Amino acid sequence: MMTFENVFSDAKKRLDHALRGNAPEQHHIQRCLTLAEMIEWNHSNLGNELGKMLGAKGVLLFDTIAPRVSSLLQDETTSELRNYQRFMHELMFVHDLGKIDPNTHAFDGSNHEARSADIIAENQDALQNELHWTEDNIEFLVYLTRHHGLFGITRIGEASIVFLSPILESLINLNTNRKQLFLDFLTLLTCCDAGASGDFATNTFYLDESRITLYDQLSRELFAISENLKQKDHAEASSALLAKASEFSNTVVRIKRIITSDNQLSAPDERIEKALNKMLSSGRFDAKSFALTRFDHGAYVFPQLLTHMERENKIVSEESLEKLLLFLGILCDGQHTQRIIPFRGSYSMKADLQARNANNFYALREAVEQGDPQKISDVLGKHINDFPGSV
Repeated sequence: MMTFENVFSDAKKRLDHALRGNAPEQHHIQRCLTLAEMIEWNHSNLGNELGKMLGAKGVLLFDTIAPRVSSLLQDETTSELRNYQRFMHELMFVHDLGKIDPNTHAFDGSNHEARSADIIAENQDALQNELHWTEDNIEFLVYLTRHHGLFGITRIGEASIVFLSPILESLINLNTNRKQLFLDFLTLLTCCDAGASGDFATNTFYLDESRITLYDQLSRELFAISENLKQKDHAEASSALLAKASEFSNTVVRIKRIITSDNQLSAPDERIEKALNKMLSSGRFDAKSFALTRFDHGAYVFPQLLTHMERENKIVSEESLEKLLLFLGILCDGQHTQRIIPFRGSYSMKADLQARNANNFYALREAVEQGDPQKISDVLGKHINDFPGSV
């Protein structure tokens, strides 16, 4: 009998082969599945691992979202969605299948969401003919997989809400209940993903109250916008998202998310506001360009820079904030369209990349700590395209 796992068995074998020797990623993928399977859909999650990470307040939100999925699907006629717990498992099974370079077959986490979605689309015939999935539900699975990283990178400041526009594109043709269902599954998926990311050695993970609070807020905002969105309004919606993301208050919020992305450092809002006003006045930071720029693996660069500059301090100083904002201003300088700055292969200090990127990171750290704009640009030019002196 053909099963969902059988349909994607070849892709799973390729991924398993690529992950040989990569224990952190192996653990991440298994923990994603484990967390998905422990979700209590109509009872409290306070007593399980999800509740432990979310805390008493965070789990209240989670315990609102999961039962709503159950309620929205109580009259579902298709077998693939009627069993929402199985669908959640299947979603987690495929969401990371694209973490492999299609040419070298080596592990590659960059842009894996799109590749994972493509793998599902490539197996559409098998899902329809062998498992009798409807075309609409296959598309639903594809879109969830394609967009599953967007809430996460917004929480850690790697992207502004401008980069959530693809979710709006996916929501536009769905009815009200289907939109809510999509956003609820996306939130649950992101929670499991964050709960499976972190430090396995110390058993500490990224999911916490602040993350689910943001995921819920983003879900509500996107739902409200999508309910009033028509096909012809896409350009206007994108402009509205950019205007909102560029506001001073939202810029402060994103900077704070960057600082707190690894749950180790913090900074008072007033201190961030003061440093930001100073950099805006000097012309060294542009809020619109910042909103249009996404930092791939920024969570493995920015906190590490700040931690070094602060030594033992957990509250970031105004001086360090100004140096961070100078660095961010240089990274985003002159951006008028959306752009992704790639740190994964250059400066990221993620555990499995540290050995390869350490020397690059140390050179960058020295330049940022010195607060020298030219030196920062020179260092970036060695590895990031479009900077002066790029090679």
